[in-house]
Amino acid sequence: MYYTDLLRVRNGLFVYAIVIAGVFALSVFTLALNGMLGQWHMQAASDRHLDLDALFAMATFSAMFFTFAMGTGLSCENSGHLPVKWTKPVSRVRAALTTFAFDAAGIIAAVALTFVTIVAIIALVGGASFIRATPDSAEQLARFIVYLLAFYGLIAAAGASLGGRGRAVSWAILGGSLLIGGFDASALPKPWGTIFTLLDYLNPMRYGSYHDSPSKSETIQFGMTSTNLALGVDIAALCLLAAAGLIAALLQWRRLEA
Repeated sequence: MYYTDLLRVRNGLFVYAIVIAGVFALSVFTLALNGMLGQWHMQAASDRHLDLDALFAMATFSAMFFTFAMGTGLSCENSGHLPVKWTKPVSRVRAALTTFAFDAAGIIAAVALTFVTIVAIIALVGGASFIRATPDSAEQLARFIVYLLAFYGLIAAAGASLGGRGRAVSWAILGGSLLIGGFDASALPKPWGTIFTLLDYLNPMRYGSYHDSPSKSETIQFGMTSTNLALGVDIAALCLLAAAGLIAALLQWRRLEA
């Protein structure tokens, strides 16, 4: 019954895996060419550690592209397939929720695949033993997963009723998120600065910064601004954005006419 959803996610993961495999092969070739296989060069003993959280952040950044592709699940179904979709012996809400579940599973699989690839590359240069967990590694991982789901919800809400045009909207959201964050960080004069600050509170990128040292002197950030809020607040904000987006998508989906 849900073969089309499974097929779409499977094909997306297959393409993504090919890209990741290509990056891995290129990395191995480059490392071998430069004689870096099995070598782990660090300047000081205090720098010999790699935070697990930073690897989660890198895997999430890569999986963002997969997320933006998967976020168009409902819009794809709305592109000439609704008459068939409505013949399924389930409610519209259940059909949409199943699509969300398949897509969420695919997003998590993409993060896992990327993370394993990053660890494999680090292992090739002899750095696997220097990877360490931090006290909030589990929370960081949860935050990064919800970060992707928040974007997924926004994309689903924006494209649920647009049919094939949803694909273009998906990437427009990425560009818009970057622009809003950039304008907010630019400290524009009122009223524009206030407007972009308010819009940025609805931007998942605002809640995606990660500090990779106790002093918070270095930051891996997916947007232009940082909330500097507690990790739990970031997670809660992202959960609200994800829920709001999915609910908005469901409301549109229920009103569609074949």
